[in-house]
Amino acid sequence: MYIDFLTYQYVYNPANLPGDWPAYTKEVINEADPIDENWQRLETSLFDAYMSDANRIATYEAALQYYNNSKQLKVTEYVDDRFIDLPPNKIDFRRHLKDGYVLNKTILMAANGRPVYALYKYEDAEIAKIKFEFETNGFNLVTRRTEKLCYFDLNGNESQDYIISDETWDLSQTYYLAKALNERYAARCKIFDEIKAYINAVMLITYLGQGLTYQNVLTDGYNFWKEYSSDIDAWLHIGASGPFVDRITNDSVFAFLSFEISPNISIRDWIIQRVTY
Repeated sequence: MYIDFLTYQYVYNPANLPGDWPAYTKEVINEADPIDENWQRLETSLFDAYMSDANRIATYEAALQYYNNSKQLKVTEYVDDRFIDLPPNKIDFRRHLKDGYVLNKTILMAANGRPVYALYKYEDAEIAKIKFEFETNGFNLVTRRTEKLCYFDLNGNESQDYIISDETWDLSQTYYLAKALNERYAARCKIFDEIKAYINAVMLITYLGQGLTYQNVLTDGYNFWKEYSSDIDAWLHIGASGPFVDRITNDSVFAFLSFEISPNISIRDWIIQRVTY
């Protein structure tokens, strides 16, 4: 008795199972019978030994498990049974999870203040991601904004994207033009919040490390923000960074602007980089 077999190397293999694992088998009585193209033939005992190889079995089972995991989304572990049959793009993280489960959100911002994605996690497990895509005109004003939702499978890989929002902003209409201008204002506010928090933290660490007092931090910080408040406000509202950059480049009053935060990069350099993105 013989076994003819065709391995996954020669067939459609969406699960990416090992190429040497039999996809099809058939018994053969007569060794002289012709062998189909790409098929192999082994005597039954040799085929049994082939299929009993520990490494071959382990590789196959690992690949099969990986494939099965890719078909199951982590979020299903946390969805309330009442909503388990909802399509993935209809799951609401606030209303559809089991009691006691809350996802933590972290937003990655681009240098221009726009969101790149929002990552949702439960403890250390990545559950979902919302990706943000923007189309802009020559003035960096948004003309289209798209949000795409994807979930992580049990392997930790991203699944397919679902478009959950797709807006086109016609800037010839006052409503959308105002919306686009406000988007840039809000983005610059986020950049400034980052600048402000970082500068205050660096000042605190550096001043105290030099033996200065917290009052020194408060005094210099107050004077700096007061001195530049008008320039910052103008940049936030209209985006004209030139006057602000010129002033801070030539500033010789606030010594902390020259503090190095990395090799050859001062606070002054970093501020200019952030507001010019």
